[in-house]
Amino acid sequence: MFALSANAADGTVGTASVQKGNNVSVNGEAPLSLTLDGKDHQNCQFLSKRAPDENHEFTWKEVMTTRGGELAEMLGDQLRSIDSLVVKGNVNDDDFHTMWDASLHGNLSVINLENAVVENNAIPDNAFYHANEQYEGDSNERFYYIALRRIILPEGLEKIGKSAFYQAYALRQVNFPSSLRYLGEYAFNATKLEMNPLVIPEGVEEISKYAFAFCHKLKGKVVLPSTTKSIGEWAFYGCPITSINFPEGLESIGRNAFWQCDLREVTLPGSCRFSKWGGQFGLNWHLEKITFADGPTEIPNEFVTNCVRLREVNFPHTIKHIGDHAFYLCISLKRLEFPLGMQSLGEEALAGLDSLECIVFPASMKSLGTESCAQWRDIKEIYCAAMEPPVCDPTDGGVFSGFGFPDGFDTPVVYIPKGTINKYKDTSHNCMGWEKFWNYVEIDPSEFPTTAIDSPAIVETQSKENSIYDLMGRKVERPQKGNIYIQNGKKFVAK
Repeated sequence: MFALSANAADGTVGTASVQKGNNVSVNGEAPLSLTLDGKDHQNCQFLSKRAPDENHEFTWKEVMTTRGGELAEMLGDQLRSIDSLVVKGNVNDDDFHTMWDASLHGNLSVINLENAVVENNAIPDNAFYHANEQYEGDSNERFYYIALRRIILPEGLEKIGKSAFYQAYALRQVNFPSSLRYLGEYAFNATKLEMNPLVIPEGVEEISKYAFAFCHKLKGKVVLPSTTKSIGEWAFYGCPITSINFPEGLESIGRNAFWQCDLREVTLPGSCRFSKWGGQFGLNWHLEKITFADGPTEIPNEFVTNCVRLREVNFPHTIKHIGDHAFYLCISLKRLEFPLGMQSLGEEALAGLDSLECIVFPASMKSLGTESCAQWRDIKEIYCAAMEPPVCDPTDGGVFSGFGFPDGFDTPVVYIPKGTINKYKDTSHNCMGWEKFWNYVEIDPSEFPTTAIDSPAIVETQSKENSIYDLMGRKVERPQKGNIYIQNGKKFVAK
């Protein structure tokens, strides 16, 4: 079982669990769902209240309402026997409760509201989910799901409320009218939606938290509208989607929004920022490439942790910090280059990169978190353009733990700026960890990969132009030969 803290659909604090044991079943399948803290979900069963009836004949009914709230009366004794229902006319909250009743206790599996007029242009909160009547047992060990497989929604509908179809486990098909503007939290959580592509209409600005979480039949492509501003936490958690677009103007992606999906490539706009809690694309085992446009300054914790096929990362030039475990166990990465401006790595940020052969730290690098560079089995080259060695956190074995180079053999070549070798070897200089390496090579700053120094121009030190500054923005009166400086907005190496 994999469990994380979360909020349940009724607002109480709970635990999100991915269960794949024999004791958790829905018609022989293992559901993905939420449970409340302290409940024994290992023994939870998803059941139907409908007794099998081999003699049941398919029935459908069409009704024309004149006012909201009369559907139950119009269906009468047929309420729990009809399989398909067409409703024309006015529909309100009471009518949705009637349809839920017919689907939970009866056979109602298809609902057509194409020509209905829905009150407030909204599917109400909890329209097809009522926890008090669907959960049973002292520990909520039984959940009775509704029979609804398909619903047709009318044009003019603007809102699908919170938990509207929460754990409607049989639901496979729903249409999204072009008028739709809001998808509530948990709206389709743990349903069996099979739509490919899943197209969200233009005008929707937010994909709310848990909106499609645990929809493990939702495969293929998701198309987001250009109006999308935010994607909530856990929004597509556990959905095996393979493709999704992230439009320009997207402002935020919440924690674990695409955790354990099946994405192949991710391209993020410069407008996008990420919840500090992270985990946005963790456990995407087929993700091979991720590209950032310039804009973000931080990559959060566990951002792509355990993305074992990730081979290419294009970092934004604006990046300054990479959070804890952000690229942990991305075992297919062979080369990483951080742009000038990058400053720090969090705990185990790059740990367990078994295939990493070369890494480039820029001149702006300041600190490396504990075990941030641990377990690099295949490392051959380390470039660090920083004139002052990045400070290493010595906790739990230090930054470069787990290298295991016997007697100094097979250690990687560590390229550092000319004149800095004594600093990198000085264990009293807050750089404990760098002394692990013995194969240092001092090179001219111009010999570093261009990302580390941003391709500085080579100019004479005594320029007639304006003031000279170092890479930290401090004014320099007497530039030192071989160091990198900024003059009139351009970088150069003094000579």
